[in-house]
Amino acid sequence: MKTLKKLFFIVISFVAINTWIACNNGDTTTTATNNDTKEAEKHNDAKFEGKSGKDADFVVEAENISLNEMNLGQLADSNAAMAGTKELGRMMYGDHKKAYDDLSALASKKSITIPTAMTASAQKDYNDLAQKKGMDFDKAYCDMMVNGHKDAIEKFEKESKNAADPDIQVWATNMLPALRKHLDHAMNCQDQCKSMK
Repeated sequence: MKTLKKLFFIVISFVAINTWIACNNGDTTTTATNNDTKEAEKHNDAKFEGKSGKDADFVVEAENISLNEMNLGQLADSNAAMAGTKELGRMMYGDHKKAYDDLSALASKKSITIPTAMTASAQKDYNDLAQKKGMDFDKAYCDMMVNGHKDAIEKFEKESKNAADPDIQVWATNMLPALRKHLDHAMNCQDQCKSMK
């Protein structure tokens, strides 16, 4: 019984010390459950300014892009009519999941708060797409991927040239080949949709 009490005391002491350390290390939390973009931006605005603030804004935007592509990719994999669209969805999910995880680790290192939930407008786009069936779904999804990736490439190219933080600049530069590959696949998918009509 005495040994059990000692063990209990040691465990409680360990938990208390770790809790105290965590609480006194400052606010290093970079994500929170259902953390939305506005919340992430508010946290970052309090921490960063100037070029560092622009880098933080880019990180939030890049994470939003990946969150959207992951969710839409899963939807395409289950709802698309054409095998090519399903394959595109799987590629988008896998590549953007890796991109999200890699950038999350970098954001944590830089104390940048990131979103963990889709924006309201992205959720609306997702819901609208989920209502479509057959080739209407495929066409809408492929169109979204083409437009979204053209926009993403433009943003990533800008960050690859103008980032203040060298690690973020390298990450953005390294993502460009994958984004261009995604755009090519999405355009092929778009062409297949046109030929099916």
